[in-house]
Amino acid sequence: MFDAQLYREKSELEAWRQREPIVRFRGWLEANHMIHPEEEARIEAEVAGEIAAAVVFAEAGTWEPVEHLTRFTYAEKAV
Repeated sequence: MFDAQLYREKSELEAWRQREPIVRFRGWLEANHMIHPEEEARIEAEVAGEIAAAVVFAEAGTWEPVEHLTRFTYAEKAV
């Protein structure tokens, strides 16, 4: 991951964050009274729970053998 603040002003980053599709859609839903804060909090909690369960599942899994890491990455030579 990179740090966008190393080469961009904080004000520019904040301006772009306000233009994100999810932020804009949430604002539209709120402005049109199509979602309530309680429902929004329930959805966020549900998503956070799904993410936490996915992390637990992934961390409990086994590591891929090193010799398989490049498998299906490059075309194999035809014999």
